[in-house]
Amino acid sequence: MTTSCWPRRVLLAALHLHLARLGAGFLRKSGAAARRPNLTLSAAEVPGDGEVAIDTTVPEVTDTVPPLEVAVGEVKEKLRLELLAHDCSTRAPEVRAVVDELADLGPAVDVASSSQLQGTFDMVNAPDFPDDLGKDVQGRRRYTLGRLSFNMFHPLDLVCSVTRVSNSISIAPSARKDVPAGYGNVYELHTIFEAETPIVGTPLWGEVCVSGFCGPNPKDDHVLDVIFTSGCLRKMPDTDP
Repeated sequence: MTTSCWPRRVLLAALHLHLARLGAGFLRKSGAAARRPNLTLSAAEVPGDGEVAIDTTVPEVTDTVPPLEVAVGEVKEKLRLELLAHDCSTRAPEVRAVVDELADLGPAVDVASSSQLQGTFDMVNAPDFPDDLGKDVQGRRRYTLGRLSFNMFHPLDLVCSVTRVSNSISIAPSARKDVPAGYGNVYELHTIFEAETPIVGTPLWGEVCVSGFCGPNPKDDHVLDVIFTSGCLRKMPDTDP
C-alpha cells in the first residue's frame, strides 16, 4: 500500500515541527535529539492526550536571540491558539493558514530529503484516523481497531480510545535488501490505545505499529511518499502509559 504523508511543507531546523497525515499531525520531536520543546499543549487542552509540557514563550530580541526565533515563537503561539479553538483539528482552514505562515519561516528546498526528518515525533493534535467515533468520558478520540490498523488486526470492530500517536523516521540500514529504490528511510507509525472491554474496571492496553519506508516524492520535495510493508499488534502493561 502506497500513500503520501503530508508534510507538504516540513518545518525543520529551529522549528522542529511538521504536519503529517495518516493519523499523524502536528508533531513535536521527543527524546535526547530534541533541542527544545516545540508546539505543545497542556493535558487539559489536548483531547485524549497525556501530560504534555507547554512552551510557547516568545523571546525578546537580543544580541543572542535573532529576530527569526522571535517570529517563530509568535507564530507558534498563534498556532497553539488556533488548535485550541478548533478542537485540535488539523483540518480547520484557520489552522492550516497558520501552518503555512510558520512553514514560510523554515527552509524551502529539499525539505523531504533533510536529515532532520530523522527522529521520533509525538503527535500533539487530535488523531485523524477514518470514521471517528467521538470521544470517551476522558476526552480521548475513539476508533475501531480495524481503522487504527488498516484492517490488519481483528476484531475489526473493537472500539479503542487513542492515548498517544508517534512517528519514527530513521535511515534504512545498508544491510537491508528490501529497501525500495528512492525510499532510504524506515518509517514507523505507533498508536497506543485502551480497548473497551465488557468487564468494567479491567483496562486492556495495546499498541499498533505499522512499518514501512519513506522517501521524497520525485515531483514535490515537500512531500514524503510512504510504503507500508508490515504491522504488529502488541499488548501493553495494564496501566496508562
